[in-house]
Amino acid sequence: MRPLFPLALAALLPALVAPAQTDKYADEFKTLRLEFQTRQRESIKPGDPAELREDRTKRIREAQAALQKEFVPKFLALAEKAKGTPVGLGARMLALQFGGVTSDGIDALIAAEAKNPDMARQLPLLLSLARSFVPTKLSEWMGAIESQTPYDGVKATILLQRANALPGDEGVALTKELIARYPTTAAATQAKAQLFEKENLQIGKVAPELTSTDETGAKITLSEYKGKVVVLDFWGFW
Repeated sequence: MRPLFPLALAALLPALVAPAQTDKYADEFKTLRLEFQTRQRESIKPGDPAELREDRTKRIREAQAALQKEFVPKFLALAEKAKGTPVGLGARMLALQFGGVTSDGIDALIAAEAKNPDMARQLPLLLSLARSFVPTKLSEWMGAIESQTPYDGVKATILLQRANALPGDEGVALTKELIARYPTTAAATQAKAQLFEKENLQIGKVAPELTSTDETGAKITLSEYKGKVVVLDFWGFW
């Protein structure tokens, strides 16, 4: 059996991978997903107040293993039936996460769904999983998806991932290239928001002007301290 996915994050999976509700398989997926979610919540409910922590952990792990054995094949069967649709990709993503993220699992997902129209929406999560669990193949997987997808949104998302991985001016140049090539994509919108930070807030860049008041109420600006060592302490309540 493949390793169990971390329990705390596993509880969030149904929400993370819900596909767009325009698919003819959406109702079937919703029913299966809700059943999975309900059973999962039940499996982590507190037991006897006198139950020892190690006993509770063992009980939950055994319940999760049983759910994994029962539901992963169901999600994979639905994914195969709904291949090429948002549900097909969403069901395969859920099976990958709850069944244990592996290189073979990602290979299978890409082979089946690289051309899926919902890939742009699911790609950030897929690449995050790949980076966390099998980072050595991340570039290979991005190239495989990029070479097969017909969708600008997917290509732009991959380009943004590459731009964010590059330091300094290289990252800035690739971010600008993304915005120019795919201006109407969600990735371009995100890239525009990041561009100021990349151009102005990187190591070695001149700090942007800041204005505040000192303890006496007098106005001070950061530029007044040019040439001196300055420590900025940003704090607040969130």
